Amino acid sequence: MSRDVPLGAQRSLAAGQPSTRFNLVGLHWRGPGTVQFRTRSLAGRWGGWADAAPEAEDQPDVGTAERARLSSWRLGNPWWVGPSDRIEYRLRGQVTRLRAYFVWSPPAGVPARTLQKAGSPAIVPRSGWSADEKIRRSTPSFAPVVRLALVHHTAGANGYTAAQSPSIVRAIELYHVKGNGWNDIGYNFLVDRFGTVFEGRFGGIERNVVGAHAEGFNTG
Repeated sequence: MSRDVPLGAQRSLAAGQPSTRFNLVGLHWRGPGTVQFRTRSLAGRWGGWADAAPEAEDQPDVGTAERARLSSWRLGNPWWVGPSDRIEYRLRGQVTRLRAYFVWSPPAGVPARTLQKAGSPAIVPRSGWSADEKIRRSTPSFAPVVRLALVHHTAGANGYTAAQSPSIVRAIELYHVKGNGWNDIGYNFLVDRFGTVFEGRFGGIERNVVGAHAEGFNTG
């Protein structure tokens, strides 16, 4: 769900109806300024302020028209905030428009089955974190070879539980596709703080799937 944020005197915004909740949030804004935000938990406690840092290096794998539309927006990182119902924001510098994306990702009901080959780490497949295959916008692209690997650190709190990890991965997928307008989740693999590896972008873990997380360096 997305909402355009008023840029007047109001600095607090509910996600929607009183029953609306979210556990991941991302902000898009226009202008050279910066945005900070904090969220209120369902228990009524406000968290600390965080920078809505844009994913400036991420390459949107979309068509020309969609790329032109997105180019005027700064796309903030997906932030896992835990169960929350309200957001506050503050602006520095010139921000002409602000949009908040709220994602609710419930606990996954599918067991985290793993794929493993001798000498390689176990990998939770997309079915293990309940990837929504219906929202993928396009078939994956493949590179002929792999020359290097890049590690991209996502934003957000680091106090989640192992049981929440599949929900976090699914929330990032929803934000990347429905918020940023990308074809699929941008990352090839995701690793939680417990060392669990999750299959990211669709296309097969043994194939050279082109991701969308490091502009200029995604192919190969």
